[in-house]
Amino acid sequence: TLLIQPLPDRLDAMAALGLDATWVVPYTWDLANQSPQWFIDHYFVQGLQVKELVVGEDMQFGRGNQGNIETLREAGRTQDFQVIEVADITDQALRRYSSTRVRACLAEGDVEGAAQILGRSYRLRGIVERGFRRGRQLGFPTANLGNTQGLAIPADGVYAGRLIRSVPGTNAVEHLPAAISVGTNPQFSGDKVTVEAHVLGRADLDLYDEPVAIDFIAHLRDMLKLESVEKLQAQMDEDLRACSEILGVPPAGRVNPEEVTAL
Repeated sequence: TLLIQPLPDRLDAMAALGLDATWVVPYTWDLANQSPQWFIDHYFVQGLQVKELVVGEDMQFGRGNQGNIETLREAGRTQDFQVIEVADITDQALRRYSSTRVRACLAEGDVEGAAQILGRSYRLRGIVERGFRRGRQLGFPTANLGNTQGLAIPADGVYAGRLIRSVPGTNAVEHLPAAISVGTNPQFSGDKVTVEAHVLGRADLDLYDEPVAIDFIAHLRDMLKLESVEKLQAQMDEDLRACSEILGVPPAGRVNPEEVTAL
């Protein structure tokens, strides 16, 4: 299953909610084969000395998913803890919010729908790697996101979003408006899906080998193969205008390839 949020991001999100501690348990087949009562005894009673246990209404656990919320309630009556059930969250059509729906939204390029379920913009992290530098030659230098294996990637297309980076030598974090391209680059007969972000109006960024995050805000269009490179540039000019409007930043055009500072 493709990951929506890697473990470090999940831990950061939980810490931001004010949790005092998180216990991460590596998943193994031996662990999955334990009985529901073993989970309760080992983790909840002995490990955490739990007094209140908060779970979703459809939770299952233990060998063959034999344990459920009623299993926990019965154990709680004899082992002195309370079980608090959290109801499913649904949209106006009563469709349940779930990781499956998030993945379905991303597969369709519906990053706005994914954000509604997640409560935040969908984010990818990776290390900026060197590409073919075609974007630079066209006036749209991009940061190519590497190390995305195993992560859910939005459908091929162009998106408005932000590139997030730590400013070298400081504790500051920048959220930079960006146009994001996802796909195989059909204009140049590519065969590998890449995620590339062009920071609007910037030619002075050298991001190679730097860890960054990309937030997807809105889907602009599907990936296209146009009749010429000149028509591609004209379409990309329009993409930048659309990104600027969506992100609420001043309009930005192409940069001069000779002014790009990345080596």
